[in-house]
Amino acid sequence: MATGSKMSTPDLQASKQEGPTRRERRRQRTEDLILEAATRVFQSKGIVTTTMQDIAGVVDVAQGTLYNYFPNKEALTVAVVRRLINAYAEELSAPRDEHNHFEPLELVAFACAALIEKGATDPIWRALVDRHDVLVDTLHDEILDFAMANLRDAMRSGAIKATEAELLLQWRIGSWMIAGAIRDIAQSRLPSLDVSFDIAFHVLLQKGISSAEAKRIIRKVRNHVRKSR
Repeated sequence: MATGSKMSTPDLQASKQEGPTRRERRRQRTEDLILEAATRVFQSKGIVTTTMQDIAGVVDVAQGTLYNYFPNKEALTVAVVRRLINAYAEELSAPRDEHNHFEPLELVAFACAALIEKGATDPIWRALVDRHDVLVDTLHDEILDFAMANLRDAMRSGAIKATEAELLLQWRIGSWMIAGAIRDIAQSRLPSLDVSFDIAFHVLLQKGISSAEAKRIIRKVRNHVRKSR
C-alpha cells in the first residue's frame, strides 16, 4: 500500500489547473513590457516613425524576440490600442461620485461621447482610423461589458424593451457609429468634437426610446461634461 505525501492523479490535475506556468508568466511579463515600451515610444516619436528596433532597444531585447510576440508593427500597434481602450473601459466602469446621478442610458450616452472625444484626440487611438474594421472590433470587445451592463439595467427598469440578442446587435452597431465618428473627426470630415453628442443621440434612438427622451438625456450629459471642464 502506497504511503507518504504523493499526490493522487486528480490532485495533480487540479494542481496543474491552478494557474499559468512559470514560462507563461514570464512570457506575459515580457509582452506587458513590450506593450508599455511601445506605448511610450509611440507617444514620444509617433507611430509612423517608430521602428521595431526602437521598441526592442527600450525593452532591451533582441529585435527577433519582439517578432516572437508580434509579427509586425501593425499587430503591435493594434495590441497597444486595444490595451489603451481596455484601460479606458475600466476607467469608465469604475465607480465615480460624479456619475452617481446618471441613469443607465445616461451613462451609455456619456460613454459614447467620451469614447469619440478620446479616440479623435489621442494620437495612438488615431493610429487605427484607417483600419475601421479593427477599431470597430476593438471598441466592441473592450467596451462590451460596460455597455451591456448598463443596457441590461435600462431594460430591467423598463426604460428600453429589447432581448439580449437585440442589445448585443445594438452595441455592435453603436461601436460602428462611434468608430466612424472617430475616423471622420480625425480626418476632418466632421467639423468638431461637438458631433460626439450627436452620435450619442443616434445611439440612444437606436435603443427605441423617443426623440424627446434622447434629447433630454443628451442635454443632461452635455451640461454635466461642460460643468466638469
